[in-house]
Amino acid sequence: MVEDQLLMALEYWREYRSQFHIGVSWGMHETTVGRIINKVEQLLVKCGKFRLPSQ
Repeated sequence: MVEDQLLMALEYWREYRSQFHIGVSWGMHETTVGRIINKVEQLLVKCGKFRLPSQ
């Protein structure tokens, strides 16, 4: 399950696909995809080895 979430986030960042289209591919709602991507981003930032550009 964790691997699937990471793959989903990587698809979003690498392929510039919309959360809607990723959700269709993975069989889940786009809101769920957005939550998963946010969760993965937060985990990466929390580990201290990655930084996301600030707004």
